[in-house]
Amino acid sequence: MKKVLSTLVGASVLATASIGFHALSAEAASFNCPPGSTDPTSDPMCLDGFSGNDTGDNGTGVSNLESILGGIWVVEGKSDKGFGSFLSGGNDTLSGTFSTGLTGAGAFSVKASTGYLLYKTSDISEFDWSTLGILNNGGNQPGLSHLTIYKPVPEPLTILGAGAAISFGTAFKRKLGKANKSNEKA
Repeated sequence: MKKVLSTLVGASVLATASIGFHALSAEAASFNCPPGSTDPTSDPMCLDGFSGNDTGDNGTGVSNLESILGGIWVVEGKSDKGFGSFLSGGNDTLSGTFSTGLTGAGAFSVKASTGYLLYKTSDISEFDWSTLGILNNGGNQPGLSHLTIYKPVPEPLTILGAGAAISFGTAFKRKLGKANKSNEKA
């Protein structure tokens, strides 16, 4: 009886250890900026990697941008919802080039597996993207789910300043026009 009991206990310990080592060897998904992409001179520059969704009810793309870069950011569109076009690559591929039709600075997220990488760029009109830095639960680089494009919202003072500059320019042009007419009559 003692031998049977010790055999059962020994088998239980071995089974538990085996399951524990198997769990340790399973790879967790990870989301890290590719080497060299976080250099401030990089364009686009990877800001960070995040688990979860970039958009939707539980999406954190906008809040992460606002936390990292400040200001107010909005989603302009998503590749899987018909926004922009792939010049190369596409859904389920590892890299490519995307065109947005927008101009100026902006940001984009590369969504794959259960997370995403967030990038900023000085020219959001066209950019290269890659899922490099994202690993799925099997430890492999996954194909693209979608790209999300973000733009900053101008701050109220910027809008007010632009409005003041336009008003000043218009008033100055009128005054200059009146002065020229007076000189012509004299």
